[in-house]
Amino acid sequence: MTDRPLIVFDIGSTLVTGPAQGPARRIATQVGLDASQKAALHQALMTTDFTGPAEVAAFVRNGFGVTGPGVEAAVEQVWSAQLDEAVPIPGSAEVLTALAEADFQLAVLSNIWPPFLDAARRHFSWFIDDLVPHDRRIFSFRAGIKKPAPELFLGLLRTAGVSADRAVMVGDSYRHDIAPAAAAGMRTVWLLHEPVREAANVVQVLNHGASGPSLTLGSISDLTVTAAEALFAERAGTAASAAMKEKA
Repeated sequence: MTDRPLIVFDIGSTLVTGPAQGPARRIATQVGLDASQKAALHQALMTTDFTGPAEVAAFVRNGFGVTGPGVEAAVEQVWSAQLDEAVPIPGSAEVLTALAEADFQLAVLSNIWPPFLDAARRHFSWFIDDLVPHDRRIFSFRAGIKKPAPELFLGLLRTAGVSADRAVMVGDSYRHDIAPAAAAGMRTVWLLHEPVREAANVVQVLNHGASGPSLTLGSISDLTVTAAEALFAERAGTAASAAMKEKA
């Protein structure tokens, strides 16, 4: 067990943005899947290590009985598009660099599928592949399960050799990032890059219907080294103040 703090990052909508519609919805729309089939396809895309679009197309045909033409073309179109659709969120590279230089341990824990990870790596391979140890890169499609599964968070803590109170999860989703990390005993930083999408969860937290994060920020660019250090010093309120002062 080490006392060196661990900072865990989500990827999608935390470090990079992507299209408004996810791959399952786009494929489902093109090949005519219903809502339950779309949900099953999303689960499969996020938890299966597909090696290419041909495997995904075969899954769609075999799993949902799609017999008409165009499945392969639809999947190929979405897969190929996803390879170029990750756009870095402003300030994310600078924050990652500063935290690495401050000697925090770093990890990634993301619900993601292969082509979009490749797209993210085009911008952040220096972080994902060079600064994060291999055993602390947790991707749902390789793990076979996705957040908010508690075993992903608990397993990462064991691998990193840190106690839960010496780790913080940084993510945009209350359901997938903040709630399960808090349940595991971790500190949490909720990035409200897209507050409208998280409106229901914000209301729940404000009305004390759900536990709040350790720190809420409007942008990852506000996650300063001072704010991160304050989290581990059990000064979450000070963390918010520090983040804003360094931003100014």
